Amino acid sequence: MGINSPSFFIIKNMMSKKVSLEIQVSEILDKLKPQFNRNIVIDNQEFFNVAKEVIKDQEKIHSSLAEPKTCDLETYKEYVLYERFTILLVQKTTFPISKSDPLFILLNKIPPERIDQISSEINKLMSFNKKNKFLNSQKDLKEFDKLYRDLILNRNDNAQSNGYPNYAYAFLDKQGIKESLFVEFEKKVSELIIFCQKSVSDIQIDQNKIIDDFYTPCFLCDNNKQKIILDQNVIENILNTFEILKKYKDKIKIEPGSSSSMRYYPTDDTFIISINSKFSDTHKTLDLIHELSHVISVLQDFQSKMIPLSKPRYLREKEAIKIFISILREKYMPLYKCFIGNILNDLQQTLFEIKSYSNTEANYGLAYANIKHSLYPETENKKNFGYKLNKNLIIKPFANLIYSIAYMEILLTSD
Repeated sequence: MGINSPSFFIIKNMMSKKVSLEIQVSEILDKLKPQFNRNIVIDNQEFFNVAKEVIKDQEKIHSSLAEPKTCDLETYKEYVLYERFTILLVQKTTFPISKSDPLFILLNKIPPERIDQISSEINKLMSFNKKNKFLNSQKDLKEFDKLYRDLILNRNDNAQSNGYPNYAYAFLDKQGIKESLFVEFEKKVSELIIFCQKSVSDIQIDQNKIIDDFYTPCFLCDNNKQKIILDQNVIENILNTFEILKKYKDKIKIEPGSSSSMRYYPTDDTFIISINSKFSDTHKTLDLIHELSHVISVLQDFQSKMIPLSKPRYLREKEAIKIFISILREKYMPLYKCFIGNILNDLQQTLFEIKSYSNTEANYGLAYANIKHSLYPETENKKNFGYKLNKNLIIKPFANLIYSIAYMEILLTSD
């Protein structure tokens, strides 16, 4: 077979495509690995074999999608690879919890459902003394501080074995947040608190709800004087603002769910938005705007031939939050102000966790009280045991940290 024969060029083209796919697989893994574990050992050949199987039918699938398609063929194929690799990496980095793990022990002794039950009972009581007495009577919660401290120590040990100062820094790295940005957040968090407090200075909330250790005040639901009038044409309003969203409106489906989320499904080129059915109408509206902001962000990426999943989670959230806040500022100022006020609640968990993981000898009750006092000066600077009813401290550590840092970047930076 000569180098000028048709067979030679066919083989050469096949080899070139193989090398090109191998490079693509390697580049995708390089971007995804830090989102899971930088030290994970991966067999690239395994992922290459998966890639070969995945992409062979994508041209046919893409051509069958309804018009207008959200992205071109190459972007579509790459997105599918990112999605499939993400699923594989989740499987490879998810392990069963051993019975000796502090997380297993804590969940076994104080399950999240038990915390929900106690919270429900406490919320039925009117006076703080009765609430505190009821909490102290719960024998299983008497062990909470020790069990939670053991969990923190274990998470810190695991993080330190991978070269991080503590668990918070390991979490930051996985989310794509640079240490320098975290340092900036710690320096500017007081400024962010003042910004939020000033934004709601004219909104009155029942003081009894603010000083209640076991209640999370909400500037949307507990607003005494200014009733939020909901816009019944939220979707149409946003569609008219963002042409890119209007173009693909028939590919967006909204449904009730147990939580609020957005996901893009490449199989039929659609976006499914779920909105927590248990939320009030105002919270549903806020969540809908937030999830539509994610859709806008993804569509903008697709138009730029960018793969959203190639970005760290922090960047994806920050881009959506920036769109979300711009919509609220422009069209829904009363909602915007209340939303800014509620950032104080996100900061309460965030600052408490930063304190707890950086100082493993911290007095949790005193730390929680001091933090709430800095957010709501009306509260007393004494021990507060409300943290025992926050199950996210156990099952979703630092759940609000990426949002808190994004708020700092967006709200304290002049456009």
